[in-house]
Amino acid sequence: MAEMTTGEKNKLLKVMMETLSAFFENTGSLSKGDLAAAIDAQDTFFNANASAINNQFPTATKDNMSASQKALFIASIIIARYMVDGSNSLEMMMLLVGAIKAEVS
Repeated sequence: MAEMTTGEKNKLLKVMMETLSAFFENTGSLSKGDLAAAIDAQDTFFNANASAINNQFPTATKDNMSASQKALFIASIIIARYMVDGSNSLEMMMLLVGAIKAEVS
């Protein structure tokens, strides 16, 4: 899958800043530009490492899951690993997913 376009990244940034403004209050002095650079860096990373990420799946899942299914699978693992701290992170993630669906997709 190709990297996100600049327009897609800008839409994601807009949605993240609007939906998760309270969540990002504790990030210190991060600017809109800092968050945009982080989106760009992560998108570039995923694009550059797509083959390596795919190769980490066992053969059965690698061969039988679509790219979208694998992305959801990986996102689920990340959420489970880092959003179990009792905070409102999961609720924020659900809000973000709804906003992304409405704006970016």
